[in-house]
Amino acid sequence: MKKFFGLLIVFPVLLVSCGLLGNGNVATETFWVTNFETGAREQIEAELLAQSRHVNIWAEKDSGISRGTAQDIARFYDTLFMED
Repeated sequence: MKKFFGLLIVFPVLLVSCGLLGNGNVATETFWVTNFETGAREQIEAELLAQSRHVNIWAEKDSGISRGTAQDIARFYDTLFMED
């Protein structure tokens, strides 16, 4: 499980809670992150690419992560917490 979360961070995907903007645009936020190569703290701008019952998937703008990939990750995460 920890490897999965580490993988998400390495691929600049951030898991936080927030909603979409009311005008239909993708929500954007600025986040403080740690650059694992340099150890430096940096600010990035990220977009909310997917939302599900248990997780929201944020990715750094222009990171190359597609909305489809983010939705796949959200669905996978939700299957880990399915309630019977």
